[in-house]
Amino acid sequence: MREGPRLRSAKWAVLGCLAAAALALGLSACGGGSSAMAGPTGTAGAATATGTKGESAQAGATGKTTPSGSRSTASTGACASQLGELLDAMATLRTNLVAGLSYEQYVGELEAIRGAYHGIPSDEIALGCLKAAGTPAEKTLNKYIEASNYWTACVEETGCEAVTIESTLQTEWRQASKLLSGAQQGLQRLEKQPSSS
Repeated sequence: MREGPRLRSAKWAVLGCLAAAALALGLSACGGGSSAMAGPTGTAGAATATGTKGESAQAGATGKTTPSGSRSTASTGACASQLGELLDAMATLRTNLVAGLSYEQYVGELEAIRGAYHGIPSDEIALGCLKAAGTPAEKTLNKYIEASNYWTACVEETGCEAVTIESTLQTEWRQASKLLSGAQQGLQRLEKQPSSS
């Protein structure tokens, strides 16, 4: 039997909290955070959608440590290889939404995106990768799932026409598109930085 959407979301929210606690402990052991760690988030608060693993990308913040106890950073190439499939799948969905998708097509594409998301080795993602691209990518997925939840509720409700929720869907998709652009730009910024391995 598969986990329900709320159980998965709660499970990953707990893991996100544990990751944040581990990060706080790691920063205090290093004598405090640096300005490089405290950049702008771009959005107010973390989005958690029902029907997804929620904060699982945040679970990667517990990553591996070097012998001196500091968290190692992965190369930009590793970040691109870890998140590339997810970002590409969401970019494809964004393009296909412009052309128009049926409910069934949307759900099918969303399942492919979820497959890419579940394939991410979250325990291997470096903090810089997570911050620059992983978190915005996860928030993008959450927005696409929120839209799916609205659309599914309409499909399951007798007499509900998709046109009645069109503006809601468009709002979710517009927000997802902005977040996806942020994730792609974050990955590009990482590519421009010298490797610190």
